[in-house]
Amino acid sequence: MQRDEAALRASASTLSNAQPLQHLLVLSVVSFGLYPSYWLYRNLKLLKAHKGLSISPLWRTFFAFIPLIGWPIFKDQLQLFAETAVAAGVESAISPWPQTLGFQLVSATAWLVPLPWGACAAAAVVFLLPAQRALNAYWGIEQPACAATSRYSAGEVVFAAVCALFWALMLAAQ
Repeated sequence: MQRDEAALRASASTLSNAQPLQHLLVLSVVSFGLYPSYWLYRNLKLLKAHKGLSISPLWRTFFAFIPLIGWPIFKDQLQLFAETAVAAGVESAISPWPQTLGFQLVSATAWLVPLPWGACAAAAVVFLLPAQRALNAYWGIEQPACAATSRYSAGEVVFAAVCALFWALMLAAQ
């Protein structure tokens, strides 16, 4: 009995794997749309560890962002998120193909328009919000005793500061 209570206290002091939607939005925009690569890797890594999946988050992320040929791989990752959420009893609004196409096509505009307008491709993150909502609900079920985070991690703050500095340098050069 004491062991169970200690485990519950320890898990309550740890943070949930859920990520606030505003963190995903802010970090994606500030990073010119680079953050979704890390977002995909992080979520695959968390699911691999939690569910004991036999996958390589690094390679799945790498191949998912290769233009055109990576689209089915990206879709498969969103499908994995949707299936994981649904298996836990979460109603998922993830539509893998439409969200993959929307994300990839909006992201591709970065290659077609000059800076600073190319940075608008960061708006592609809106296609990932349903996946993050489903994952947040999944982690709420899987980690009920873990507190949700509302603060940015030290790494996220440093990442955002470096990206903001780059934004300022780019705009000053115009």
